[in-house]
Amino acid sequence: MRISKPHVEHSRTKANHPQTTGICERFHKTILQEFYQVAFRRKIYQSFEELQVDLDDWINY
Repeated sequence: MRISKPHVEHSRTKANHPQTTGICERFHKTILQEFYQVAFRRKIYQSFEELQVDLDDWINY
């Protein structure tokens, strides 16, 4: 069963102001360290869809 994704609105931040993107930057670091680095050591993905399923499961966890 797939859960529908909420609508995401995009906004722009000031250039060269990391304070305004800190939450996003921290999330990128967390997802890199806790999902991607682990997942790519454990499995060889055959498609983006396969990777997306595992990523969705990780985010829901």
